[in-house]
Amino acid sequence: MSVSEWLGIWEGNPVDSEPLLAMLRGAMGNEQAATQLREFLEARITESPVARRDNMGETALRIALASSMLVGVTVGRRIVRVPALANGSAEALIHLLAPALQSILGDPDR
Repeated sequence: MSVSEWLGIWEGNPVDSEPLLAMLRGAMGNEQAATQLREFLEARITESPVARRDNMGETALRIALASSMLVGVTVGRRIVRVPALANGSAEALIHLLAPALQSILGDPDR
């Protein structure tokens, strides 16, 4: 999943994004909501053909780290509303996040 796809999910149509944001808010203090968020993220990790090919080894860890970075950006941007994140354009976030995530994810064909 690309950064722009992630932002589209979490910042897109409120009918789709608001339930996810509610789950994210709830996950901070409610174990049931945390479980739902964990399952949501885990499904994205286990659905990755690259992670499956790697038998869910280091690649799964890399995907989990990248997902955690994106969740952190979402929390900062949409929930805590850190001014630089909340007011930054999606394009600026993509420009800065994409190389960092690519560095973590590494070469999928290695």
